[in-house]
Amino acid sequence: MDWTIISVIAGITIALVAGTFALTRFIGQQSEKALRSRLEQAEKQAGDAEKELAALSSSRKAEAIPPPITATDSDSEDEKAQKLAERLSEIEDEKAGLLRALSQGTISSLDPKSELATLIQQLKSEDEKVRGTAIEGLFTLWDPSSFPALSEYFTSDRDEATTIGPSAYEWFNLFISIDPRAGVEFVVSELESERSSFSAFSRLEYKLDSIELIEAALPRLTDIALTSPSTLTRTRSKVLLSILGKRLERLKEQ
Repeated sequence: MDWTIISVIAGITIALVAGTFALTRFIGQQSEKALRSRLEQAEKQAGDAEKELAALSSSRKAEAIPPPITATDSDSEDEKAQKLAERLSEIEDEKAGLLRALSQGTISSLDPKSELATLIQQLKSEDEKVRGTAIEGLFTLWDPSSFPALSEYFTSDRDEATTIGPSAYEWFNLFISIDPRAGVEFVVSELESERSSFSAFSRLEYKLDSIELIEAALPRLTDIALTSPSTLTRTRSKVLLSILGKRLERLKEQ
């Protein structure tokens, strides 16, 4: 057979294989993108449902002398709370399914973020060593999508988080870096935690260096300074308000 013909056939074959591989990869990427998008939506819906449940449970406690509640009103609120709880459970089940679907494609992908779903799942493992490995992996990725899972894990067990994982200061640095506004609000709230209050104070004192981050911190910081039952927490909050207030003025003058 003519070597020219052989070369042409080989070239066509290679092109077809490469094209098929590229198409398969593109389809896989689009599928993963769709799954991630739906996962983000599910996380937002779960957050909204949790806020509604919290607001509903505290609505009757907000008034010193609550208005008379009829049986119809009570049944209506109980029914709404039950529906919200059921909806939240459905969303959590959906999130678990989406995470499993995402994790199935991680082994065949060279994209580091393909491991994100698996690492997030491993945070809930019963094996402490697996949880520690998951923390290390998520700290390596520094992906904004990991913020909800990491912040939930941290608040559920601060002792473990800072024992098998990095220090509280490093945790707070990660939170503010991957999701600045949400991270700042989270760290400000940690001022009220006996376990991590000092680290939160230090992180907020030295690292809030932009108008956006300082303004994100001030409302919650003011609330804590005025209402915290802890004298030490109120003191730290008021010191931070003074430092950040002056820093904000300087930044706005520049």
